[in-house]
Amino acid sequence: MAITVSIPQVRDWAQLLRLENDRIVLAKIVGDLTGEGETVNVYKVKTPDSLAIEVYFLNALDNAPTEIRRIVLDEKRDAFFSYRGRSVNLVLEDEDGDGILEIIVPAYDNNLVPRVSVYKFSPETRSFSKFNPPQVGY
Repeated sequence: MAITVSIPQVRDWAQLLRLENDRIVLAKIVGDLTGEGETVNVYKVKTPDSLAIEVYFLNALDNAPTEIRRIVLDEKRDAFFSYRGRSVNLVLEDEDGDGILEIIVPAYDNNLVPRVSVYKFSPETRSFSKFNPPQVGY
């Protein structure tokens, strides 16, 4: 089955988000990463070999993706946790109060031990790093 798309913006999106046969999008969340209009789509993606977070930075004028960052998690099994009274498997929240949203990702390791990873964005380097906040209010 083939899908033909003629609108340029939609066609570009379709090419960037083309899913492989064995790739499953588990969650999607949208937010203003820096509080300055830097909108991102964050996806939690499962493949047979990995669990990953994909961050698509969007153009403010047409919402077309301008950058993509992929973070492969150490854990390979999806998990949910209770966050502010809701069961979620992906959160975008400013946990440390610096005005920049962190990506919070629950997962299970190979021994089914639950883990929560927090990834912080650095506007200077345009990259994400894993960090442990001093106190996270889950």
